[in-house]
Amino acid sequence: MFSINQRFLLLGQLLGITLYAYDELAVNTVMPIIAEQLNGDRFYGAAFAFYMIGAMVMVVWAGARLDRDGPRVPFATACILFALGLLLAAAASNMEVFVIARFLQGLGGGALYAVLFSLTAHGYDTKLRSKVIGLTSAAWILPAMVGPVSAALVHEYIGWRWIF
Repeated sequence: MFSINQRFLLLGQLLGITLYAYDELAVNTVMPIIAEQLNGDRFYGAAFAFYMIGAMVMVVWAGARLDRDGPRVPFATACILFALGLLLAAAASNMEVFVIARFLQGLGGGALYAVLFSLTAHGYDTKLRSKVIGLTSAAWILPAMVGPVSAALVHEYIGWRWIF
């Protein structure tokens, strides 16, 4: 069924999608608290909108780079931008900085998503692709079940900044 290399590739894809999903779901849970603590109720929607704008921009950019050069540069770019966004969000002193952090996370997340799904097309033969798409889609299940609860618990006991 899956070769050893494909198993490692699939494991990496599942891990990446699970982390991406957890980030989305955890932030949704604690966003009201973040907005309150950063005195940024007026930027509440912007934190979500800028994430999505960043993701849309980078899906297009990463798709073009993937077709031209392969996954290395888009994947590295995704990891760097996403990590910078996480660090900036955790350190944000006001909502404006938090929105910028969410934009960076969106840039990284959009590129990561494009890379992970591009790997399905390039890493597996046609017969395995539907199985891989099914498994990667199912990777949202665990974060959906534990993400909101764990985010609430993390906030309750050590603070929302530790989610990032």
